[in-house]
Amino acid sequence: MAQAKTKQKDLATDEEITQEDVETEEASETKPSPARALSLSAVDFQMKETVIAEFCAKPPPGITREQVLEPNYWRHVAAQMPLMSIIHIIPKDGSWYGRYLVRYADKLMARIVELEWKKLPVITPDEVAGKLFGVDYMMGEGFRVIRHADGVVLSKNHNSAVDAEDWLNNHSRAAA
Repeated sequence: MAQAKTKQKDLATDEEITQEDVETEEASETKPSPARALSLSAVDFQMKETVIAEFCAKPPPGITREQVLEPNYWRHVAAQMPLMSIIHIIPKDGSWYGRYLVRYADKLMARIVELEWKKLPVITPDEVAGKLFGVDYMMGEGFRVIRHADGVVLSKNHNSAVDAEDWLNNHSRAAA
């Protein structure tokens, strides 16, 4: 049985409208234009430096990846974190490395998503202490940790040589 073409009159223009015209119009409203769907607007194509910021966070020793994923962990710096930014996290004890994406941030919290995480091997004090690094005292700088290879001061203003050695042991990855 052939479909009967129904004709209606458009009251606004006094033109006749067939059922075929209505179906064609509905189909064009529901489907996006193929040219639009397959191409990216020039406005949405930008240099990454204008959209994404990259940060490096150095939390204190003992911080875990679960703790940094908590939104409230970022409450003191959340206002500085633009959306879609990348954060590289390396705790000061050098126990792990992570790369995270900021999905949401406001003045008091930030939600981040883990992109990459790697547990790093622990470097023992024996590997970095001794020949490679030293502790000495300098007037005005207090006790300090020095890398012997190039004479760079890695840390200064320690109250005692023991404090400087403790710093070297706790920051062995930074020193290496």
